[in-house]
Amino acid sequence: MDTSANYIGIAGAILALANQNLTWVMPADKLPKSVRIIVGLLSAAGIFYAAAVYALIGAHMVPINMPRWFFLVVCAAAGLGIGLVAWQHIQPPGSASPPAKSSGSPDPPRAVEQKSQDDNSPNIVTGDHSPAIIGDHNTVVYGSPSSGPSAEERAYRTKLADELNDSAHGLEKSVNRWYTASLGGNRPVADENWEQAKTRMGVSHRLLQSKVNKTAAAEFIQNQAGQPVAHMNLRGLRDGAAISDMWHRYTRMTQIERRVRNGVETIVWPPPSTP
Repeated sequence: MDTSANYIGIAGAILALANQNLTWVMPADKLPKSVRIIVGLLSAAGIFYAAAVYALIGAHMVPINMPRWFFLVVCAAAGLGIGLVAWQHIQPPGSASPPAKSSGSPDPPRAVEQKSQDDNSPNIVTGDHSPAIIGDHNTVVYGSPSSGPSAEERAYRTKLADELNDSAHGLEKSVNRWYTASLGGNRPVADENWEQAKTRMGVSHRLLQSKVNKTAAAEFIQNQAGQPVAHMNLRGLRDGAAISDMWHRYTRMTQIERRVRNGVETIVWPPPSTP
């Protein structure tokens, strides 16, 4: 058995070398498929048979009680490994099937389609990732062209911004008088201007709700978390926190007024009818 195992092992090695030499002389994709399969299978079978025989010889020489099922499992695993290596060896490069397209992969961009006319109408180039090129001078327009607010709306925005500014200025004057009286210890005058400031605050809030939008009105009226004290002198006053909140409301009112004037704040349009 030892001699036959040696012969078979040598024959398998010769076949493996012959297969390797064939792939060196001629690329694997140029060899006939039948030759690659026969030589590869013969090489794998010879090496596998020799390995199994040597394993049995070693098992008989070493006094180890090896169960039959364990030996068969080891041989089966070794055979699968050798077969996999042989199959990868005889498989020509580039013959593997391309990977399946993932459902989440994006589609490739479509080709840009150019449309032109024989008349004097402008040429427009469209596509998924291309801007619109309009006119003879290649003016680039990204996205949908926006004409902006009309002249009538711009005029109304200016008028509304002036109205918001007047309301904010009236609130500021009441708060300043309130602060001056409170700082001087004149409580009757301070309390009077406190009430005036609250009245003007309500007027500004209703103005924003009716002519601008409810989000801007909530931004104006609600105190912001963590907002600092408007002035250091307010820390020692009894109503310093309330004065600070009113001054912050005045600041937010001026910010909303500028956004309305610049056309970036949503307003009620057409404007509400006045009785």
